[in-house]
Amino acid sequence: GAALGNVVEKVSTKEDAVELLLQLKKTGERRAIVQAKGEEVFAPGDPVLLITSGGKVRVAKAPKP
Repeated sequence: GAALGNVVEKVSTKEDAVELLLQLKKTGERRAIVQAKGEEVFAPGDPVLLITSGGKVRVAKAPKP
């Protein structure tokens, strides 16, 4: 899993987008993911999942235990 570090909204010419800054728990690696703004609202520290499909990565909130 990863933890959400910071959320910065960006305006795109095609659609509203959000940039998510993540830090992976296992490696400490940091990643920035830009994706279309959806219904989910992210807050710093939220546990998230990285979903990879067709070479693209999307961030979703991790299910609550």
